[in-house]
Amino acid sequence: PIWPFMKNSLIVGGLATIGVLVICVPCAYGFSRWNTKASSRMYLGFFILRMLPPIALLVPWYFILNSFKLMDTYTGLSFIYFVFQLPVGIWLMKGFFDTIPTELEEAAWIEGASVFQSFLKVILPLASNGMAVTATFVFIYCYIEFMYASIFTRTKTITLPPYIAGFATAWEIHFQLM
Repeated sequence: PIWPFMKNSLIVGGLATIGVLVICVPCAYGFSRWNTKASSRMYLGFFILRMLPPIALLVPWYFILNSFKLMDTYTGLSFIYFVFQLPVGIWLMKGFFDTIPTELEEAAWIEGASVFQSFLKVILPLASNGMAVTATFVFIYCYIEFMYASIFTRTKTITLPPYIAGFATAWEIHFQLM
């Protein structure tokens, strides 16, 4: 029965993807439109976070999830994926926002729109392709990630990659089941 594990992967990946999109779209828009020294340093900080190898953060994540009682929950695993994929989402969306001309926003401002209204009604529809690409990349990473899913899930929220890896035992490998 593969469906419960596939459902767990879909839930965890969906939660992380939605969280990343909600945070990365406004952040990337801000990084794209307002170039200051502080924003450049923050943008660089996101990449420093992304350059850390995931295995280096395994023990701290274990203590964090264990202290908040988030082991073997959708929320705990989704939060880990959210943190690792947020820099990627911001990087991708900033690239899409950089291609949208600022003159479109200025025209909306001249017509009386606020910054939020111009973002919501002018920029966001133009960046919908970028949001789809970002959501796809984030979801695929969350769906196929193995290391954190195999360590931080025990019984209730086992995702598809650890379930498939369970067909390889010390004595045999069930290729037909894999």
